[in-house]
Amino acid sequence: MNKKINVLFDVTPIVDGIINNAGNGIFFAAYNILIELSKREELNINLYCSNNKTPLLFDAIKMDEKIERIPLCNQAKLDSIITKLENIKYNNEKNNCCK
Repeated sequence: MNKKINVLFDVTPIVDGIINNAGNGIFFAAYNILIELSKREELNINLYCSNNKTPLLFDAIKMDEKIERIPLCNQAKLDSIITKLENIKYNNEKNNCCK
């Protein structure tokens, strides 16, 4: 059994493009990368969106059947991971600057 690679994909530019009906270069690049990654069986993709745009994410997903089937990341779990990483970064910076 092959282990899948977990990918957390930030769809904020895609949500902006769909909701604002403004498909710019960043929108198309992010969208096409997501579609291509979703075709790869060895990847386990979860979607993430900026906190202030999370409610719009649900509307955007409903508007596109290609991304509708990709699961969303649990925001609370992600926030706790980000907090831990920020604490590690802070402690490393604090320890390095004092040497």
